[in-house]
Amino acid sequence: MFTISHRVEIKTDPKSVYRALSSADGISGWWSRTEGEFEAGGEIAVHFDASVVTLQVLQQNPTKIVWQCLQVEPEWEDTQILFEWEEQDGRTLVHFRHEMWAEETPLFERCSAEWAGYLLSLKDLLETGQGRPYPDNARINSSQGGS
Repeated sequence: MFTISHRVEIKTDPKSVYRALSSADGISGWWSRTEGEFEAGGEIAVHFDASVVTLQVLQQNPTKIVWQCLQVEPEWEDTQILFEWEEQDGRTLVHFRHEMWAEETPLFERCSAEWAGYLLSLKDLLETGQGRPYPDNARINSSQGGS
């Protein structure tokens, strides 16, 4: 199995990170328009132009969130997205993993780059009040595979 892994240091408190990762308004501010039930066992839908990513919330607490990918690109199905964070010297260090990919494909590589961009969008949202959610995020060239 393969894993995308990133981390980002954000000048904010852990409670603000939790709010940005556990609500429709929060996720819509850094990733894409989102709706659903933001509690363990709930499902959330993240909307893009022609597709919807459906995620089940497996775990949600003040320092960790885990989502199971249900309906999305076939390569994403049954993968898990994890966010863990901790306060360090007045900042919050966010550890991100997108786990359980069956193989390292062009889509895996593109998603790794796009996740890095979305984590910087999360950082911008929390530090400046303005993220860069889809479709305003930096796009990876579509000739590299995927949609």
